[in-house]
Amino acid sequence: MVQLDSTVRATPDHVSAEVEGETVILSLTTGEYYGLNTVAAHIWRLIQEPRRVSDVRDELLDYYTDIDEATCTSELLHVLDDMLRMKLVEEVRRED
Repeated sequence: MVQLDSTVRATPDHVSAEVEGETVILSLTTGEYYGLNTVAAHIWRLIQEPRRVSDVRDELLDYYTDIDEATCTSELLHVLDDMLRMKLVEEVRRED
């Protein structure tokens, strides 16, 4: 389960593209396609390099000014847990 102090990144065995305003991801290992809504696509772009989840949340709060911190945190953790389950992202250990 992803936490705010976790560091995550998109797994390297996927390619993504924007198609008709939606981001689609292709798993190079399974051949499965995934479609992301606008917010999930924003998250996907932010985690192409290892990022602390709390930093991703802060960037989302700066961009989406009409959402409160608790809701943003909850939704972000839910999306990342789904992505983790689908093996689209991975948790990484980060040397600080």
